[in-house]
Amino acid sequence: MNKTKIMLTVDPNELLSKNGIKQTLTVATDQVGAYSKNPSFAIKQAAELYSYQNEIKLMIVKYAIGHMVPVDTSSKAVFSTFRV
Repeated sequence: MNKTKIMLTVDPNELLSKNGIKQTLTVATDQVGAYSKNPSFAIKQAAELYSYQNEIKLMIVKYAIGHMVPVDTSSKAVFSTFRV
């Protein structure tokens, strides 16, 4: 849940800039490495994601609306990331 809150503090223009994408890839790569070294922590975080998936989806939709990012909430693609 904390990672979602942190991610949603960034302005979409910054997040989707060349530097933002580069930083995102670096963080994601580091996270995958951390999970592979500590699978029990990865499982705990996956369980948290599953438990809070509805709240996270709502947070993302509110973020998109607040930043006027087009979002089709009827699309399964919007939420497919959250399947565990």
